[in-house]
Amino acid sequence: VKDELSYDLFHQDYENIYRVGLQGKIAGQEIFTTNSSLPLAHTMQSEIPGIEQALRLRPVTFSSGIAFRHEELVIPEHKVFYSDSNFFQFFSFKLIKGNPANVLREPNSVVLTEEVARKYFGEEDPIGKILVIGNNKWPCKVTGISEPAPSNSHFHFNAIISFATVEKDFYPGWTGNSWQTYIRKNPETKIEDINAKLEEIVAIHVGKEVEEGLG
Repeated sequence: VKDELSYDLFHQDYENIYRVGLQGKIAGQEIFTTNSSLPLAHTMQSEIPGIEQALRLRPVTFSSGIAFRHEELVIPEHKVFYSDSNFFQFFSFKLIKGNPANVLREPNSVVLTEEVARKYFGEEDPIGKILVIGNNKWPCKVTGISEPAPSNSHFHFNAIISFATVEKDFYPGWTGNSWQTYIRKNPETKIEDINAKLEEIVAIHVGKEVEEGLG
């Protein structure tokens, strides 16, 4: 029980971090998911007072993993995510190498855990080395090395790819729901006030798109 109750408490300011879920009903079909739409995070941050940071995170959804290539070595990797550039500023995962403010800022950037980096580069310094990722063959530069997530984290990762690498590949509208949205609020801001504002955002942005799409 102690272990279960310890999850995610290693994050600085954890009591002000929330994940936004989706609850809805379309044609009688109820929807409950931890996912949400691509524009939600930045819209909440810009339109709702008291939200200090927002973050979008998406797992690479291949059951067989996604191919990482370096020279002749090709390995299918699991627990790979796309993320906004503030991943290592929003969460308290520790970087061994790299600057939290810019490791995921540029397109074609990837941060690896130390164990994954060692598989491809041995004892060489991996910073600046190139991994070719996925069937799209993204040549990604290694910009940071991270410690693994603690066991009591609600998600674990082997690699984080910058969102800027794949931004053009994803539907930018409000009716998609393939991203996980996290917010960090000001300690003085009540979550009830954020929820009330969130309902307004849904009515304005999602409502408009649903009306246009379904008539």
